[in-house]
Amino acid sequence: YLFNVSRYYLEEFHIDGYRLDVANEVTHDFWKAFRKLCKSINPDCLIMGEIWYDSSTYLRGDEFDSIMNYTYFDAIRGLLTNKFSIEEFITIIERERGESSLTYYHNSNILVGSHDTDRIYNAINHDKNKFIQAMTLLFTLPGSPILYYGDEKMMEGGKDPDCRRGMIFDEKYHQDSFNLVKKLIELKKLPCLKYGDIKFFETKEYLKFKRFINGESIYIILNFKDKKIHINDFDGYINLITKSPFDGIIDGKGVVFIINGNLSYAKYKIRWNNILKINNIFYYPLNINFKGSQAALYKNIFKYKPPCMYTGITMMDSKTALDFINNIYKLKSKEIFKFLK
Repeated sequence: YLFNVSRYYLEEFHIDGYRLDVANEVTHDFWKAFRKLCKSINPDCLIMGEIWYDSSTYLRGDEFDSIMNYTYFDAIRGLLTNKFSIEEFITIIERERGESSLTYYHNSNILVGSHDTDRIYNAINHDKNKFIQAMTLLFTLPGSPILYYGDEKMMEGGKDPDCRRGMIFDEKYHQDSFNLVKKLIELKKLPCLKYGDIKFFETKEYLKFKRFINGESIYIILNFKDKKIHINDFDGYINLITKSPFDGIIDGKGVVFIINGNLSYAKYKIRWNNILKINNIFYYPLNINFKGSQAALYKNIFKYKPPCMYTGITMMDSKTALDFINNIYKLKSKEIFKFLK
């Protein structure tokens, strides 16, 4: 009967997948058979399980594609409420990486609030700076973020059922936090934040980690102290939140996104959508419009053969694209091309 119901929604309504509530209260044998059924109908059907504890036994390729990562939930909240030290937080995140395959590591759905918990804004005692830090961790740690409705506007709510209040649709309500979340969603599209590895740097004063892939990287630094701190490593680099050079100072309970000096996103404001992934190499779209004799000039400057070209769009790997842009920039000939939006 249950399989017939599952088949019905997949075949008749073409749903994209199932989120399985309290999945740990059903046997592994059932979920293995459930997966075979769903994948036989739609190989891309997403199967996400709600597991509140160690979920590694469900993520071996024969049951779930993803889980709601309450390990991250506890770690983020614990860090922001002083339950965990920075060192303890790092240990939890790194242990999770060691216990998961790379595929499931990036597929796991990380969250800071849900219909079963008090709102994140309540959990951190209505501290707006800590809210910014919570959203930062949600969108920069490895995994696929789940944003509980209204959290983007710092909605309040205690434990269930108070956390299920009606949505606040007033566009002016906490517009600053809403705009921040929009920025973080845009940044999450960067390959280094979507697919990249993570490296933590040992420090007791602040949390510092790097997300990186294929030579691209972003540094995220969170200051949990009330006083300002100064970091000499990145003076003059771009702060992705403010889109301005970083002066080395992080305010109390502040957050800084530091761009790698060679990452062209901030310097040239390229939008990283329409990305192709071929043989684990990411290719970025640039709309190149050569004019007359200029084509020969650029052919001499850029001694490479793009992997593919079609209808005026040249797909380049990130290093080639960066070289291309830098050379164009030096020639002050930006008027002959435009970036895709």
